[in-house]
Amino acid sequence: LIDNISKIIRDSGLHQHDTKKLEEFGLVKDFEIMYSTGLASKDLLEYVWKREEVPFFTDLMKRTMLLSEWSFDRFEEMYLIPSLLTKEFTGVCVGIRCSFDFSSHGIPHGVFERLICLSVAHSASLSRSNPTHIAKPELFKNFGSVSFGQGNTISLLHDIVGKSFTMYSNELKHAKTNFNIVLAMLRKLNGDVMGHGLHWDIWVEDSHEGLLVSYAEASAKQISPWFEAEDNGEEDNTCEGLDIESFLQNIAE
Repeated sequence: LIDNISKIIRDSGLHQHDTKKLEEFGLVKDFEIMYSTGLASKDLLEYVWKREEVPFFTDLMKRTMLLSEWSFDRFEEMYLIPSLLTKEFTGVCVGIRCSFDFSSHGIPHGVFERLICLSVAHSASLSRSNPTHIAKPELFKNFGSVSFGQGNTISLLHDIVGKSFTMYSNELKHAKTNFNIVLAMLRKLNGDVMGHGLHWDIWVEDSHEGLLVSYAEASAKQISPWFEAEDNGEEDNTCEGLDIESFLQNIAE
């Protein structure tokens, strides 16, 4: 299994595919696209794996959150593999923010990529039912801008040095819902893939002061939009053990 997965998830500079065979099958462009954008065509996967094995390996990689369907291009069946993204985001993020701070315990390699995978899978699921309302994700190695609904976009930024993930919501009214969805995704991958080995602290922005405060302080002060009257804050919707499709349906409700 590992050998077959490593045929895809590997450094293109260190492990070159047979260029002549790629040319023969007309897949040179597909190969270049995969290692520049993280998007793999079904034709390329059928070349790398045997055609009959593609459903098995794509399902395995979905369940381990290494791959998600890409439903934003209507003319070709594509899959996103976030670990193949190499370009760094150097722009500025805007929106109200919350931060998942791993600095006390560290972040194992692959966690942010899996969070991006689940975020894109959620967006793709929404896109299939409302294609005109969902924008195509903008993705980098350390960043993802993903639509969670009409007019609702989140940005996820991985601070590698500071060991944190920061989520920005473009609109205040969506911040709490987006927070609960991303938190559910982190809990999902922590339980299903990381063996509950991840530990983090949560910080949220006080929209009046523009500063981050601890989740406990925000709860005590009932800071909006994260808390409202008679509201306990985060929802416990980990959906641990559910298959990915059921999980995506659950967080979309």
